[in-house]
Amino acid sequence: MKNSIVSRLISAVVYIILQINSLNDAKPRGKMEMMPDSCKEKTYCVTKHEHYPDETIQTLLENIEELVVMTESTNLTSNSATDFQESCDCETNIFMQPIYEIIDEYDNLRFVAQSANFRQVARIEECQTPGRVLESTLNFPQIVLESVNLSCEETRIPYQFIVLSLDGTSMESVSVKGGLPVSCDTRLAE
Repeated sequence: MKNSIVSRLISAVVYIILQINSLNDAKPRGKMEMMPDSCKEKTYCVTKHEHYPDETIQTLLENIEELVVMTESTNLTSNSATDFQESCDCETNIFMQPIYEIIDEYDNLRFVAQSANFRQVARIEECQTPGRVLESTLNFPQIVLESVNLSCEETRIPYQFIVLSLDGTSMESVSVKGGLPVSCDTRLAE
């Protein structure tokens, strides 16, 4: 009788463990701890990490003709960008570079497909100091800022990238969590 109860308990524990493992396997998993330090607290990274799977991606993309994929916001004329930047009250970082890693909408770190013949380039505009503006700006002196709530906020657009699948055997298209920042705007709250 005792052996029968112990046997049933062991079977139940094994069953529960198998069920938990199958549930965990069904969820997409990534390695967020691998995101480079330069990209902490971002959902995208332009730094090529030492663990970037060059060989795997090269193998999967070897039959691709040369192709550069860019965001639609890459067509800026130098005059309009400069004129706008000089009149803006928010300082920005603007760059157009390949994206090597993203965090997908399920919080998985994903490697974006990049090779000599296949590049995914995005124009990024980040606020240098997002949030409330506390110091005088070009258009707002300190005395005005004490009575209004002026802030610098990023505008993001949804964007998808071709990435290495989680199992590393194919490519798939996924969305970057929260989109990509494409402008830093001055906003006045009432």
